[in-house]
Amino acid sequence: MRAAQAEGEMKARQVLGQLFGSSTVTFLLPHAARMKEGEWSAVRRCLERDPRARDDLQLLSKLLTEEGNARKNGPSPQTNTPPGVVQTTLAAAANPGSETASAPQPKA
Repeated sequence: MRAAQAEGEMKARQVLGQLFGSSTVTFLLPHAARMKEGEWSAVRRCLERDPRARDDLQLLSKLLTEEGNARKNGPSPQTNTPPGVVQTTLAAAANPGSETASAPQPKA
């Protein structure tokens, strides 16, 4: 699992570039082994679209949901992978009883 995690973090760094250091990305990194490149691309688009999402999990979740809905209504080549792990992780952060809620969290 360590190799998969390292590979996932490397993929995140490649896709996100300078956005890799965002606090919301830091929150997502423990799940990097399960995330696909398309999910990181969706995160990047959302962080670029609204820079406030770099520090606001609720806003990032909202933007990813909107992106997912837009993909359902008319898929484009850029949004061919749904942000599944990301959405699950962000949803878990909103529930205090979840296992990810104990991880350090940016502004919610």
